Amino acid sequence: MKKILSILSVFLMAGLLAGSLALVPASNAMAQENIEQALTKAYNFEQIWLSKQQTAIDKATQASAKVQELIDKASASGLDVTALQSAIGTFNASMSGVNAEHQNAGNILSAHNGFDENGNVADRQSARDTVTNARRALGNAHMTMTQASWALRDAVTAWKNVNFPQP
Repeated sequence: MKKILSILSVFLMAGLLAGSLALVPASNAMAQENIEQALTKAYNFEQIWLSKQQTAIDKATQASAKVQELIDKASASGLDVTALQSAIGTFNASMSGVNAEHQNAGNILSAHNGFDENGNVADRQSARDTVTNARRALGNAHMTMTQASWALRDAVTAWKNVNFPQP
C-alpha cells in the first residue's frame, strides 16, 4: 500500500509539474532554467522508473509461473481449476499489454528526443513531449499490471477458499 501511495504521489507531482510548466512566463530566464532542470529531473526519474518497473514485471511473471504450478498440481489432484485457468489467461493477456506499454516507454526514453546524450534539455518542447509520453506509457503499464495482479491474487484466494475452506 505504501508503494502504491508513493507511486500515486509521483503521478500527482509529475502532473503538477507538467501543468505548471505551461504557466511559467517565457520571458523569465530564471524560470526557463528551472523548467529545464525540472524536465531533466523528470527524465532521469522516468529512467529509474523504467528500471524498477522491469523488476516488477519480472516478479509478476514469476508469480504467474507459481500460479501455473498450483494449477498443474491441483489439476493432477483432481481439483476443479477452471477459474484459475481463466484468471491466469486473463493475467497473461494483460501482461502482454503491460510489456507493450513498458517497451513503448523504453523506446521513448532511449530516443531521448529533446535531450542531449547526457540527459540535459536540448529542445524544451521535444523534451516535454518525451517526458509526458514516457510518463503516460509507464503509468499505463503500471495500472494495467497492478489491476491484473490484484485480479489474479483475488482469483487464487477465492479458489483456495472454495477448495480449502477454513473452519
